[in-house]
Amino acid sequence: YQPHSIGFGLVDSEARPLEGGHGYTLSFDVDDLPPVTEFWELPVYDGYGYFVDNPIDRYSATSYLYRAGAYHVAEGRLTFRLQGEAPADPDEARNWLPIPASGPFRLAARFYGPTSPLVDGTYAMPQLVRVEH
Repeated sequence: YQPHSIGFGLVDSEARPLEGGHGYTLSFDVDDLPPVTEFWELPVYDGYGYFVDNPIDRYSATSYLYRAGAYHVAEGRLTFRLQGEAPADPDEARNWLPIPASGPFRLAARFYGPTSPLVDGTYAMPQLVRVEH
């Protein structure tokens, strides 16, 4: 039993290093969220391993906030927007994870009470997709 595991996101879906100045999406099917017995968290760190300073003091996304209805869900998808500036669309802004305006960053997904698919690697964690905004 592994009570806590971490998944690092250092590259996008095309194996390019994550860089501020670009926009990214991370999209989950709400019927296939990370399988945990406790909760999951998606914190974003700058290239030095610190939280990204931002005007709304948002440093991560969590399953607690998802269950509380804090995030926008469309067509069965929970899509986080990772970019330096807040999205103009209010629904997308609800799912905004601030990243640095420039330089490297990383996503360090944390899973508390991971179940077998996370422990044995069979869960297909979505990849960060670079998008131009």
